[in-house]
Amino acid sequence: MRHDTNTDTPLPADEPAGENPPDGAIIDYLLPAATTGPATLEILDAQGKLVRRFSNTDKPEPSAEELETELIPQYWLRPARVLSSEAGMHRWVWDLRYASPNSTIHEYPIAAVPHDTPRNPRGPLVTPGKYSVRLTANGRTLTAELTVKMDPRVKATAADLQKQLQLEIDVVSGISKSSEAVTQARSIREQIAKLLNTATDPLKGQLRALDAKLAGLLEGGKEPGATGSKMPSLGDINGNLVELYKQVEHADAAPTQAQVEASTKSEAELGAMLTHWNQLKSSDIPSLNQQLKSAGLPPLRFDLPPQQQEGGQDEE
Repeated sequence: MRHDTNTDTPLPADEPAGENPPDGAIIDYLLPAATTGPATLEILDAQGKLVRRFSNTDKPEPSAEELETELIPQYWLRPARVLSSEAGMHRWVWDLRYASPNSTIHEYPIAAVPHDTPRNPRGPLVTPGKYSVRLTANGRTLTAELTVKMDPRVKATAADLQKQLQLEIDVVSGISKSSEAVTQARSIREQIAKLLNTATDPLKGQLRALDAKLAGLLEGGKEPGATGSKMPSLGDINGNLVELYKQVEHADAAPTQAQVEASTKSEAELGAMLTHWNQLKSSDIPSLNQQLKSAGLPPLRFDLPPQQQEGGQDEE
């Protein structure tokens, strides 16, 4: 289910218009009573591997607060939904995709659908085939079969689509890993900036030294003693992977050789950057946290989200 990328923005909100069927597989389920614990809806492939999981405990993504900050009309946007665990008849729509990657860069396409424009990047589309739907609630598990069929207009072979899916999964993994590192590093830099206002001089020097390392990680720089071009930063790699993903998933076709090579290159660059980042996480930051604790100052935390969010919010 690919959205048409050649249309313009949707009709004005007061323009009468019809509504298309739901975008994906429609799953209806009945709960005789409200659940007293978790309720889950899982999609599994023909080999029994988990493709997608929804739960009544999921955090809405994006949140209502995040939607309100978008710089495009609110009636364009698809509101976040959470699986219902209340008693009664319910309808859920699976968009035939794997889970969306954790990304620092989000955008909405100009090919918007009134009240139903999803936030990108989304997860890879599944390939045609047999799938199972598994509902678990109140200690009971029910399953049903689901078949995803190929659009008859598409001429790509099953092998082509499998190659595309595998590359998309690899790229999405890189997006999530790099985004997590970028988010944590930005947060640590913000915490350092606050600590510099209260730390004593010896600690200030160490905080500034760590901040310089994080700046190099996020913004790029040359290796010590190197005379070549600037090393790619975590931010660069993250952005490159997001752009590559958009290209690979743009059509139902096998990836090009250039796309495969770009993925391999980005994977190697990301591996080097993550090695550097993990060293800071396991050595430099814990050591500095011990000194902050001795000085009666709060430690640097990885679980605090950065206040200044970077990355596109409403790009085309």
